[in-house]
Amino acid sequence: MSRDHDNDGYTLIELMVVLLILAILLAIAIPTFLGVKGGAQDRATQSNLTNALLVGKTIASANRGTYPTGATLLTSFAKSEPSLTYLASTATGKPSNQVSVAVSTDGTLVLLAAQSASNTCWVAEDNQAPSGTPTSMTGITGATTGTTKMGSWFTSFASTAGTASTCNAANVSAGSSRWSRSYPV
Repeated sequence: MSRDHDNDGYTLIELMVVLLILAILLAIAIPTFLGVKGGAQDRATQSNLTNALLVGKTIASANRGTYPTGATLLTSFAKSEPSLTYLASTATGKPSNQVSVAVSTDGTLVLLAAQSASNTCWVAEDNQAPSGTPTSMTGITGATTGTTKMGSWFTSFASTAGTASTCNAANVSAGSSRWSRSYPV
């Protein structure tokens, strides 16, 4: 009696072709997934920053067009939007809800900075000074503001995770040329 062995299994060549096809699909899918993940992290940080900016504008409106200074500012932000953590120091991006806050001593300019998990520092500025230039920048040491016009402005720059002043609103390392890409809110 002879048996037909044609349907006993797959050949080594067939298995290798299937593995090759899977490897090609993974090589295409993984970079795409990582790109989408980084973009989503940036959008989440931008959303947090926009929410903080809107809270700040509300605080300034309730305070006759100026921001409170010192610890009162952080307390006001925390009361208005408790889902975010407001810091007078560097926002590290972990946890992702940290927002660094700095205000000029005259209360007419606030800078907000938040770092995404993809190590991009997103910065928002709200300038309430009627002339466009705050009378005192003492509360914002070393930071470069975006514009000398009233209004809200955004910018971003690549940051290095863990460095002390990378994403700190009081010492934003974005140069003035970076703000030229900003857009009004």
